[in-house]
Amino acid sequence: MNVGRPYKHRLTKNANWSYGALSLFKDKTKNRPKTYLKIAKGSSSVTLSRNFVDFMVEYLNLTTLIEMFLVASQENALMNKTILPPGQFSNNLSPVIFY
Repeated sequence: MNVGRPYKHRLTKNANWSYGALSLFKDKTKNRPKTYLKIAKGSSSVTLSRNFVDFMVEYLNLTTLIEMFLVASQENALMNKTILPPGQFSNNLSPVIFY
């Protein structure tokens, strides 16, 4: 696992990362406006436990968060490395043929 500080230029300037602004929790009482999400860069996608994935699906609303990452990526004309899928798939790769 490699976790570090995010590249600031890849994030939307003046974005509000509070739980309230993100509507992070499905239970609206947990979306506190003064509690902020801390963004880090890293390769944690391969380390998510089944329990954590179940928690994300059951309790979190990730729609706004994902949209903010997509906007940040488009603003900087970058390949979206913020939410890059495991395996780093690309449409530009040719299939490998074994003989």
